[in-house]
Amino acid sequence: MKKQINPTIKAHLIRGAFYLLLLLAVCAIPFALAARNSAAGKISRTVSNPNSAHIPALAPASAFRVPAPKLPNAKAIGKHSLLRSLLGNIPLFTYMIDDGTAEDSIGLTAGGTFVACNSFPVTGGNNVITSISIAWGTPAFPDPTLDGLAYTAVLWSDPNGDGSPTDAVVLAMAPGVISQQGTDTFITSVIPPTMVTTTNFFVGFLITHTAGQFPAAFDEDPPTESNRSWVAQTTSINDLSGAITIESVGLVGNWLIRADGNTGGPTPTGTPSPTPTATATPCVPTYTTATSTGTITAGGTDIGNHCDDCFTQINLPFPVNVYGAPTSVAWPASNGDLHLANPTLKSFYYQQCVPVDPSPDGPWTNTLFPFYDDLLTMDGPFQTCSDCGIFTQTVGSPPNRQFIIRWKTVYFNNAGNAEFEVILTEGSDTLSVIYGDTSGDNGLTAASGIQQDLNMFTSFSCMGDVPLTSGLRVDYIPTGCASPTPTPTATATATATATATPTATVAPRSTPTPRPRGTPPPRP
Repeated sequence: MKKQINPTIKAHLIRGAFYLLLLLAVCAIPFALAARNSAAGKISRTVSNPNSAHIPALAPASAFRVPAPKLPNAKAIGKHSLLRSLLGNIPLFTYMIDDGTAEDSIGLTAGGTFVACNSFPVTGGNNVITSISIAWGTPAFPDPTLDGLAYTAVLWSDPNGDGSPTDAVVLAMAPGVISQQGTDTFITSVIPPTMVTTTNFFVGFLITHTAGQFPAAFDEDPPTESNRSWVAQTTSINDLSGAITIESVGLVGNWLIRADGNTGGPTPTGTPSPTPTATATPCVPTYTTATSTGTITAGGTDIGNHCDDCFTQINLPFPVNVYGAPTSVAWPASNGDLHLANPTLKSFYYQQCVPVDPSPDGPWTNTLFPFYDDLLTMDGPFQTCSDCGIFTQTVGSPPNRQFIIRWKTVYFNNAGNAEFEVILTEGSDTLSVIYGDTSGDNGLTAASGIQQDLNMFTSFSCMGDVPLTSGLRVDYIPTGCASPTPTPTATATATATATATPTATVAPRSTPTPRPRGTPPPRP
């Protein structure tokens, strides 16, 4: 006979089980809420800090991408690769503030150009930096479109020793191309061994990407180092004045950016240096010109520039150095001027030779003038032009690509065409110009040259003194480190050979007034 349970005891047991189930359900509620809050936290990070005007839309990939299947032992793989990296670099000292794995990756939601960098104090006398290593993307949200994207790895000094890159000075840089994204693999850019003479330094990168890409690998695992990882929305590695910490935009973690250091220089003192030393001054080249022959490259993609007096921003497929400053963004303008730094003002035509000074707004910086004239990329008063515009195309494959920017224009003040192109070459800082049909006046009212500002420039032609005729090719070749002011020479002379001829000509400057409508400019 089975043993019977007392009904009273049985009732107590049932009631106890019910209370236990109720308790478990109540305890589970906070965990469910925590998981939802975590997801909400990811989304909220796409909203910028209202006090961070310089980075209007910094966001993690986790807010937009579907997570990839989790890789087995991802952390162990990262740590093993880190160990191999350290063993391979002995006797170098590796500066790092990450654990070797990226839980997320960061980018600008609308795309654009930005700088990410880490701050390091010089440790143990290892103040000679030899390489910069960067991991890209994240295994959690892989993005194959990142592979092949160009970037510039940079080493900066910290002149006032405060750990902020807002006054950073470029010491060295090297071009790079992203590969093995989303694998926690560090891609190393070797730089000339560079001595840091300040107590702190910064290493990082400048990159241009499109919307939907999140290139900057980000370590979120604790412990994290606060106020050590910085970001600046800028197109110039020489201007990080708008840099902010990643904490100020709601992110907690550190970039996967490292540096290898070695001994060999004097130990920096704790006294901040008010100004960078001579060794910390980046080389700023001047330009000479060489002439030969060339043929216009037909075709290309219309960038949508159809106007009078305007410019259009474009992204370059690889970085280009102009006066020592790398950029992955350019602003070709309708009047035959190519801005490799943000022009910040409308591209009016000023009847001037190089250097061009559109005062009172200030001079254009880092600008190439292939055929600077009063041009239109649309129909003009003297003729229609159904195929006018500015066109771009990339030819070749990495690391030997060329990027071509071609103008097809008409003149504002007379009939005729002006067709010409600029060629940017991957791995070379030479800028090339080839002229096609310029039958309107063969450059009689045009100017050509390149300028960093009003003090450093090279003028090739000025209002017809050197005809800009079909088939002419002009190469602008950077050379040496120039003094702040070039020595004026005689006016430029075109040659039929490819021998470089210095042409740092100081051209006569007129009052910078936009040309009057309806009347042609005076011919010299």
